[in-house]
Amino acid sequence: MRSTFSILACVLLTACAGRTALLPDVDNRLAIAEVEKQHEIFLTDYRDQLVLASTVFAELARANADSCPKAGPLYTGMLATNAGGFPSVQRVAARKVFGNVEGANDVDDQPWVFSVIPNSPATDAGLAVGDRILAVAGQDIGNGVRGQTEMMAAFGAAAGAGPVAITVKRGTEKLSLAVTPERACDYGFALRRSERINAFADGSKVEVTTGLLRFVRTPDELALIVGHELAHNVLGHRDSATQNAVTGGLIGASGALLAAGPLGAMVGLGLAVQGATYGARANSQEYESEADYVGTYYAARAGYNVKNAADVIRRFAVLDPGAIHLRGGTHPSTALRFLAIEKTAQEIRNKQVAGGAVVPNVRD
Repeated sequence: MRSTFSILACVLLTACAGRTALLPDVDNRLAIAEVEKQHEIFLTDYRDQLVLASTVFAELARANADSCPKAGPLYTGMLATNAGGFPSVQRVAARKVFGNVEGANDVDDQPWVFSVIPNSPATDAGLAVGDRILAVAGQDIGNGVRGQTEMMAAFGAAAGAGPVAITVKRGTEKLSLAVTPERACDYGFALRRSERINAFADGSKVEVTTGLLRFVRTPDELALIVGHELAHNVLGHRDSATQNAVTGGLIGASGALLAAGPLGAMVGLGLAVQGATYGARANSQEYESEADYVGTYYAARAGYNVKNAADVIRRFAVLDPGAIHLRGGTHPSTALRFLAIEKTAQEIRNKQVAGGAVVPNVRD
């Protein structure tokens, strides 16, 4: 019986006779091409997440500028980068994904426009995806990282003085355009590469993780969360040393900061790993409830449908069922948050139907 089992084991494992599986030969040239293809897949996903998150944040910041203690002519509705902001191994793929440019040459590596938000100053100016920015406000824009820095500095210096002159190259043609930045909340925005489902506010910027973007199902849900974090900043709930997790449970993340910049106007896309580790610091449940309430208004004022956006709170509860109770923790309970946001959405709808001002109610 033992002998029979041994024979069977040898047949199943194909190892008793010392045999080795014959592995396929892989052409090294194909392997190199596959590496490049996977860089392209990664950066395409990265680009799409960045466009989504930046667009939502920029639209909320523009629509609620009157509520912000600091606001200015910051919003262009344009995202631009170049290969200089990426690791050297990703630059060929970055040129293709972000600039529709083939090859590894750093020449003519001024920033490329890779997203234009509809109905934005960039749209009105005639900017288009694929435009290469040669000059801003009369200042020539260089290549690589220097080009990104020069582009952002030139926009910052010229903003507020009327239309900003831009020279772009579109195909083989040079065009002179002018974009007039619109007023928006003066907070930065960042996308962090982390599969933790999180969003933060630190008093000066709003940050979301790539994990959160994979978790939300609609831009409306993302707008509800971004509105919550924007409300924390506007209402002064945090200083620069305090950060808090939107979920109230899935916390503690470190990763690569994918993007940081003003309102999706221009973004330098570096992937250098940041050393900071984020964790939840307890804010009062009253602050969190207030941020839910005001943030829901912020999302609605930016044109997002908040009617069903509260469903994302129920999905947070699924991830952390131990928090399904009425006590809550750093945040109110998921049950109370869901019902309060639903009620706020109905309050907003009633004001919209009545034709009144869509602004949060305040205590006398």
